[in-house]
Amino acid sequence: MALSSVEQIFTQINKAKHILVTFPPNSSGDAIASACALRALLQKKKKQVEIVSSGFSLPKKYEFLDQVKSILPTLPHLQKFMITVDVKDAGLQEVQYDVKNEQVCIYITPKTSFLTKDHVQTTQSAFRYDLIITLNTPNLETLGDVYIKNQRLFHDTPVINIDHKPNNEHFGDIHMIDITACATSEILTYIFFSKDEADIDEPIATALLTGMIANTQSFKTEHVNPKTLHTASKLMHMGAQRHAIISSLYQTKTIPMLRLWGYALAHIIQHKDIGLVLTSLTRDNIIRSEANVEDVYDIIDELILYAPEKKMVLLLHETEVENTTQPSVHAIFYAEKHFSAKKIMRIFNPKGDEDRASFYLNNHSLAQAKNIIISEIKKHVN
Repeated sequence: MALSSVEQIFTQINKAKHILVTFPPNSSGDAIASACALRALLQKKKKQVEIVSSGFSLPKKYEFLDQVKSILPTLPHLQKFMITVDVKDAGLQEVQYDVKNEQVCIYITPKTSFLTKDHVQTTQSAFRYDLIITLNTPNLETLGDVYIKNQRLFHDTPVINIDHKPNNEHFGDIHMIDITACATSEILTYIFFSKDEADIDEPIATALLTGMIANTQSFKTEHVNPKTLHTASKLMHMGAQRHAIISSLYQTKTIPMLRLWGYALAHIIQHKDIGLVLTSLTRDNIIRSEANVEDVYDIIDELILYAPEKKMVLLLHETEVENTTQPSVHAIFYAEKHFSAKKIMRIFNPKGDEDRASFYLNNHSLAQAKNIIISEIKKHVN
């Protein structure tokens, strides 16, 4: 009899010794919280686990989660390169090394005679990881440098693909895709309940509930169904700290954040003909508010939740091209499930998924960026 997806997942986990958990750059709280919960559970199984997301920077509102500070922005070394020198006849007197011009020079002095290239062999160790688990990852390319610079790792290592989005390409050796789930954390909860419910302690339950709350704006989006609410209730019964989650995610507005929100409200424009709600922030707005650039993500979350009659939300803010003083506009675009944010914005080569996409327009003013993007939206909506 064929094993179910859950059974296949645990078969691979039980065989593995060193596991990589990864998710795309700039992912939502669902991916962050899911990774934390998964690492904690796997560690209870005495597994070595590392979480890596390319360029990861920890949003302050998720600092309360256990395990979250273990998330790495780059992969550590994947293999050891070994050089074996046969000194049976010549013996060994001394070994030295030096690093010059980004090259390692190794100096071996034999006791007698001499050494040649025929005495030298090179080999590589096995990969550091023997299992990879991807979360909220529609395709491997969305993992950024974690995949692009390490494709052989993903080719040679079993991959478990866990996601709740319909655009997932079902890559990997085992995939657990449930588009009825509100979040990947809900799918993980189901997986844990199936085999390891007794291992779900308060921090794990809190992380899982955090992912569900973050992805549904506290159960206010259209993704919520009775199964979701039942799962959330069970997690709270197991110790999930809902009050701490709500406090960290939604009740931590600083004065600078409120000032920035005021600028965003002042600049709101509604395009009823295409169902778009748009706002923009200048560099001066961000500087005067004394907020951080990262705070703009909280603003778009609020607009998604509360803007009336919206099908899409667009937030633009001024910035600079990296390592230069050239002007640039950062766009964050959200589309409801009847649309695809990434597809609508594909001409701009965005990062993101069906729900949300982001990209930069270099050497454009805010006004120019608005006109260009609205024109592109109309091509897909009208």
